[in-house]
Amino acid sequence: MSNDETRFEIQGGHHSNTHPHSSQFVLDDGTVCKVRGDYDWLMFSVGVDWIPLKQEVLVELLDEGKSKLHQSNEESVVVMVPEYGNLVLFRTGVRWGGPHGEYFDYRLRIDGTEVLMSRRQERSETRPHFVVDIKGHDCLLHGAVNRYDHMCFAIESLGCRIRWDKINRADLTMDVIGLAVTVLQKLFTDRHFITRFRSSDAKNDPINNRRTGIEAGKSPCRLAIYDKRFETLHRKSPEYQAAMIQRRWDGAIPDRATRIEWQLRREKLKQFGITNVMDLFDRSQAVFEKLMTKMLRLTKEPVDRVNKNQSRAETHPVWKHLINSIPAMYAGIIRDLEPIDRSKIDASMALKTGLGHFKSAFRSYGLQFSNYREMLDAIVAVLEELGNTDAGGEKYRERVLRLYTNDLVAKGLDDAA
Repeated sequence: MSNDETRFEIQGGHHSNTHPHSSQFVLDDGTVCKVRGDYDWLMFSVGVDWIPLKQEVLVELLDEGKSKLHQSNEESVVVMVPEYGNLVLFRTGVRWGGPHGEYFDYRLRIDGTEVLMSRRQERSETRPHFVVDIKGHDCLLHGAVNRYDHMCFAIESLGCRIRWDKINRADLTMDVIGLAVTVLQKLFTDRHFITRFRSSDAKNDPINNRRTGIEAGKSPCRLAIYDKRFETLHRKSPEYQAAMIQRRWDGAIPDRATRIEWQLRREKLKQFGITNVMDLFDRSQAVFEKLMTKMLRLTKEPVDRVNKNQSRAETHPVWKHLINSIPAMYAGIIRDLEPIDRSKIDASMALKTGLGHFKSAFRSYGLQFSNYREMLDAIVAVLEELGNTDAGGEKYRERVLRLYTNDLVAKGLDDAA
């Protein structure tokens, strides 16, 4: 497909930042489906003008931090930057953009978001000084627009002025409560679709005998349609689960929830006239609509591919509902997101994971235990040795024992071996 085929006229549409559900429709069986949308990934690069003295101080602090890491077994260290605060520095830098790409001397985590930084001081109109990688977790918890603003402020607070930014990746997502992914997958496998993608496939889980969704295309434009309920409850952290329930699922775990996710790289975004982050925010609605109508579209009847009458195929009612929901997704007022209600976070999965790590660590030393109390005594001894307890050994042991007793022993898991 040529660039001319996808260089559409794009205009209008700020996104909603995942505030109360944007739109809804009713399926033929009476099921009410609610739709929300936002970004699930946002990566951009930044060129800056440094304040020389501040850049020198920052580089000196980061180099000192790397020296400490090289003398230890730690993977990261906290660095305190004057007039800014704390950031996390990792052991090694990163080459970004492939084997011949730009080398960034420092890999940082700023307020939870990963940032690459070059020590290069001179100005450049093409080579970035920073790359900011706002993944799905950050987008969900903070909102993509809020996080973009926050990271720009953080970068300038380190001692520079941003001259330009370039968009490198954006994942545009639609979450649909009440719609089972199997509905869309069955239409797809029954050949009710037209597409400009060269490759597409229905995905299945043969172990659990589940239909899991649809995948089409590859970088720089890829579509993934999948069971978001299953993925969230089985593969995500308790904090992410709580945020998903509060921000996308109306405060309760739905019986069915489908995600439609368009993963776009810079090459594809440029075909829509999008070169920087503000372009993306302004034009996401029109981009989403074009992708849903031009790149892949589910149809009411099977498509006659032999006679090449694909363009005559009528859009399936469900897909039409999804397309009609797009404007409302991007019609909200951008404002701060309400904090996640952490009282609803289920930590049982994290506790089980932590217990598994402890068991594996002790097993590597040849230690085995007949019950949880023996293991907890060993855990407390290790934590006290590492200096990570602040409440005294016995008090800490009782608190940990109570957590594990309530969550695991009560379920009949009495042996820690």
